[in-house]
Amino acid sequence: MKKMAFITDPQSEEETLAKAAISRALTVVLPEVYFVAQAEDKFEAENRLIIDVGNALRGAIDAAGSQHN
Repeated sequence: MKKMAFITDPQSEEETLAKAAISRALTVVLPEVYFVAQAEDKFEAENRLIIDVGNALRGAIDAAGSQHN
């Protein structure tokens, strides 16, 4: 089983369920993404995409948080 980079441990049941749903979606979707499917090293391509998606999500969360302050 692959370990996802930069994911913090869930703090609540809701976070645990959300993390499981996201992990499952990525497991199903990532191998089908053209960037990954056509890559010579699919594991590296998946990891790069996971990191990029995580960075984008953290940026969106940070931006939303700063709008509420």
